[in-house]
Amino acid sequence: MKYIEAYQYFDKSEIIKTLGSEESVIVGRVTNKNRGVFHVLHELGTDVATLSGKYIHEALYHVDYPAVGDWVVMTRNGESFIIHKLVTRKNAFVRRQKVVGGRKIMNDLIVGGTTQEQVLAANLDTVFIVTGLDKNFNPKRIERYLTLAYNSGANPVLILSKLDLCDDVAEKVAQVEDIAFGVPVHPVSAIEAIGMEDLKPYLGVGKTVCFLGSSGVGKSTVTNYLLGEMIQETKETSDGSSKGRHTTTTAQLLMATDGTMIIDTPGLREIQLWCDEDTLDTSFDDIAKLMESCQFKNCTHHREPGCAVVAALETGELSKSRYDNYLKMLREVKYLEMRKREADKKLNKRPKQKKSRHTDKQKMKSEML
Repeated sequence: MKYIEAYQYFDKSEIIKTLGSEESVIVGRVTNKNRGVFHVLHELGTDVATLSGKYIHEALYHVDYPAVGDWVVMTRNGESFIIHKLVTRKNAFVRRQKVVGGRKIMNDLIVGGTTQEQVLAANLDTVFIVTGLDKNFNPKRIERYLTLAYNSGANPVLILSKLDLCDDVAEKVAQVEDIAFGVPVHPVSAIEAIGMEDLKPYLGVGKTVCFLGSSGVGKSTVTNYLLGEMIQETKETSDGSSKGRHTTTTAQLLMATDGTMIIDTPGLREIQLWCDEDTLDTSFDDIAKLMESCQFKNCTHHREPGCAVVAALETGELSKSRYDNYLKMLREVKYLEMRKREADKKLNKRPKQKKSRHTDKQKMKSEML
């Protein structure tokens, strides 16, 4: 198994000062995680590792813990591997996660809860956003994924899977291109091996790609094709709804024979945004440009004279559906910013706890992992 060099991401000399000799320092990449146990790929193979006590003590939020795709610095203690440091991420695909008393809550926030980042995958070159060309096809969902992809810093690429099940491919490709300005769009069928060659430019030694999409869109089928073997379990979708079952239950990094590192993620039933207004404007660049063209800088885009947004809606240049989706996501982003400010205020006002009263904090951290 080819090991991909990671030392470019951190100052090795500082690590050696902290942990000892150069020979004792091991750099690896997290391929899987489950309840505080991490599978790490390194120069000599794949081993199970756990976090050092110091790491756990100093980590404050979910985002501080290793995620799939992260590079970590370890030492070996007999048969055990201990993770001491998270190498600085070059990027990460994140969504909003709500935490209440140490439990993850994916619906509305309740009193006392906190809003945090959940890292789905880290250190990516390309984010493959997969959507099916069957009844699962949903442009609004694509817009949400694109917004998260732009926020990650990785390059988004749209894969329209199940080409063999679609009779109006050209029409659906046009719909996607209308909302994904400049983003490559590839209709494919992994079952029939149609269009798969178009994905080769994104693959190769040292490259990391991540597959994202709802359950049943064909992520695992496409992944298996690129891996050249049936590693990821796949299941048929429901004929009535085109909704699939969760075949991938946790994010995992897989090594392809050509050296590509492929991260497959569970199907996301709920796409919680974690971004700012600038990122949203990148995803909705056409709307942002229209707003800049309005006659008045403080235009609310309702009835003001010279409003470019209203004019575009009236002429059909801008679809009402796309604008409504933008407004919905904008409300989410503003609400998220408000919750972040509230959380910061609570953190600053929180009195320091005595060392003997850390049970709840440690319990919450263990459930974070």
